[in-house]
Amino acid sequence: MAYITCEFVARDHRGSVFTLGFSAGSMQWSRNLWDEDLENLADLAEARLNGTDMPDIPDWRADKYPEQEHPDLYERRAPGFSVESPSEDQWVVTVRDGSTISIRMTTQELRETVERMRTQLDPWGRTYDSDAYVTDVQEDPNSPHR
Repeated sequence: MAYITCEFVARDHRGSVFTLGFSAGSMQWSRNLWDEDLENLADLAEARLNGTDMPDIPDWRADKYPEQEHPDLYERRAPGFSVESPSEDQWVVTVRDGSTISIRMTTQELRETVERMRTQLDPWGRTYDSDAYVTDVQEDPNSPHR
């Protein structure tokens, strides 16, 4: 059985670090990723599941001059990811990081994986609405903090 694991490692001034693991039988890959790279993978998988067109995440090693072509990926030494659907209810998630590993998943397995990644990225389940803001603050007359 193939699966993807994701675990929180640490947080510092640059962001959070997670260990992402791919396992497909005897083939395994594991790597620490910055939160930005994990979020990019979750966004890519979610977009593909929803039928939205989104380019694959490029591998920083793929360019002759990666520091010029993909400076942000080069700085983080970020792996490349792709998510493809070869047939109905089948998904292939591929990571390119010097070598390549691909795993097959069902739609349900991929959705659950995305949910686990999102939970790791935001364990408190916060949702953000860029249009939401406080317009009127009412002071509680019964509050002891008056």
